[in-house]
Amino acid sequence: MKRVIVLQGFSGSGKTHFAKSLCKTHAKDHPRVISVDDFFIDLNGEYRFEPSRLGEAHAWTFYEYLLALQGTADDFIIVDNTNADACELSPYMLAAAAYYATATIVRVSCDLEIAAKRTTHNVPTNAISRQAARIRESNDVIARRGWELHFVNGEK
Repeated sequence: MKRVIVLQGFSGSGKTHFAKSLCKTHAKDHPRVISVDDFFIDLNGEYRFEPSRLGEAHAWTFYEYLLALQGTADDFIIVDNTNADACELSPYMLAAAAYYATATIVRVSCDLEIAAKRTTHNVPTNAISRQAARIRESNDVIARRGWELHFVNGEK
């Protein structure tokens, strides 16, 4: 059975670092990390974030996720994305259920000032605060749906 971990956290919270640590500790399972950031890596391997293409990047990420769920090669899938509210989380969780995968939400968080200093997208602190508020507001939907939620400190 496929396992899915859907990361949730504001910009700079440590999601990508946590995804990389999962890949190391579960190397024998060959985890596949699907990240919206991968959309912005050019042919030379350079990261070139373009805010105007964010909608397209999220669609591409979800498409890659669906391909991983449908395929036979990826039994452990990690979605590395902010997934700041229930609207962003729901498609990933519902698709996992549709493909009989076990899905867990892992919320990665840290101090907002730390996040603002280390975000790779130069997201201002007030925007990170808004993301954090949207994440807190998703608790009701997560509980009502009975989705499994774990918490991780991303300050390390």
